[in-house]
Amino acid sequence: MREQKLMNECFTLIWGNKLLHIGKKFPIAVNQLVGINKISQYDDCLKKIDMWDSSGSGPDIIYDVSMLSPTSMPPIWKYALGKKKYIVGTVPSYFLTNKSHVSKQELLTVIENLLVSGVKIITIHPTVTFKLLELSKKRLTPMTSRGGAIVARDMTNNHTENIFIEVLDDIALLCVKYDAAISIGTAFRPANIFDSLDAVHREEIKLQTNLAEYLKQQMVKTIIELPGHTPPKKIKELNSLLKDNNFPIMPLGPVVTDVGIGMDHITSSIGQILLSEANNVQIISAMTAEEHTGNIPSIESTYEAVKVARLVAHIIDMEKFNDFSEDYEIAKQRRRTCVIGAKNKGCARCGEFCPLNLDL
Repeated sequence: MREQKLMNECFTLIWGNKLLHIGKKFPIAVNQLVGINKISQYDDCLKKIDMWDSSGSGPDIIYDVSMLSPTSMPPIWKYALGKKKYIVGTVPSYFLTNKSHVSKQELLTVIENLLVSGVKIITIHPTVTFKLLELSKKRLTPMTSRGGAIVARDMTNNHTENIFIEVLDDIALLCVKYDAAISIGTAFRPANIFDSLDAVHREEIKLQTNLAEYLKQQMVKTIIELPGHTPPKKIKELNSLLKDNNFPIMPLGPVVTDVGIGMDHITSSIGQILLSEANNVQIISAMTAEEHTGNIPSIESTYEAVKVARLVAHIIDMEKFNDFSEDYEIAKQRRRTCVIGAKNKGCARCGEFCPLNLDL
């Protein structure tokens, strides 16, 4: 059964009370990003996880993207694991003590410590090459990935190849041992709509696909991370490029316009719907309104981001599985009023002239 699931590029991740199916045949999973850059952000970050304790509509996945790990209190990923209701993911390179000169042994130790504790998804950045780094200089913004930048800095400082390629087989063995998944990060995801689907972007997608195929042969559960900023017409082209892809995709965005600053939860939702037309969305990473404002997302906007992501997941699944039952129930309740739960005819907008109450 395990081999069959991997051959079909559908798999299951389990932690505590959470059993999550990921793949093109399954409902969309929702991922909430949390993390800290300063210890002063710790308490608010925990609140962003706690706020779902009494709710059945929270995320399926909690992803810790902290750039530091506190020493006197549990790291964010461990706190999320303690809830026993989320699949937890993180980016191992963020926790390295020296991010400019990466130690192979430390990297593998960090990864194993995460996996043995219960983390079920790790993001790695094996697609950074000297060729793509040189080619990216022609872009408006060469790179927008923190994880990719750590690898690039290590490569240029030490004149060595990508550290993740060097230890990929070791990481694969660890993921199989602890039944965890690898997310192949997009180091060169476009930071604006003009860099999307350029030579760098296209080459990285090929590298990601080749690596995913290689990891499949090692029996590793694999996710591909895509695609960054991409306008609507290019999303159509991207769907065409991905027509033969069978691996689960976790898009970061795609943000369809660069002018929607402060509204990225909206611009990314549009992109996710468009990308899903070819079944190329399996995990939605909830994007907050503050994505490009330089501010730390508030608790309220994080809550809103997950709720919007859950709504987008419903819209995609509704079409994917041809299941409109939930919408039909709402439509029936609004047969004589546009306001759910209203006891009186009409509303403040239409009053006695409500067209829904017109007897024909």
